[in-house]
Amino acid sequence: MTTRAQLRTAARERLEDTASPPLWSDAALNGFLADAVAAYGARFPRTAQALAAAVAAGALSVLLPAAVPEEGVAGVVDPSGRAVERFDGPGFAPGTGVEQGWRVWAGAVRFRRPVRAGEAGAWTVEYRAGREAVADDVSAQPIGAGDEPIVVALACAAAVERRAVEDAKRGSRPVGLPGLAADFRSEAERLIAARRRRLRSGVVVPA
Repeated sequence: MTTRAQLRTAARERLEDTASPPLWSDAALNGFLADAVAAYGARFPRTAQALAAAVAAGALSVLLPAAVPEEGVAGVVDPSGRAVERFDGPGFAPGTGVEQGWRVWAGAVRFRRPVRAGEAGAWTVEYRAGREAVADDVSAQPIGAGDEPIVVALACAAAVERRAVEDAKRGSRPVGLPGLAADFRSEAERLIAARRRRLRSGVVVPA
């Protein structure tokens, strides 16, 4: 379990900001970490489930749950727990022998044929969603195991970039800071690429 406090400590160590008082406040680093978690989530969305409204027999569609983005829908499960296959056909097929299917359109799950009595009930929508930083220092931060260095590198890059901007506004020349920020960004991209290679090779990283 990785907490915000642990990520913040790791970021301070990478930034060599361990003096008292530190250059970056806890609040500032928390903000950079929140941005880093969001950026990480855009590259590696979390998987989630949401129950749609109860579907009655004969229904042709059901609205997506409010939290589910259309582009994030990855699967649909009927009330019996059976995963229903996606279809990309032109639309409704009334035949009695047609296998059930689904597609997303205009904020709803559209069924391939009317829902049968045995399929009535609460359908589950599986989807990919972004990630948000936790709001305290003790809760587990929802990132994949071993992905902490990605988030820390992204946060450090943002912190150094912000510092360079602030120095420039004060008329100081941010010597070395742009290069350091670029190094952190490059490190994050290398770690992200390595993570993707692990996923492609079949090594699943829990999220």
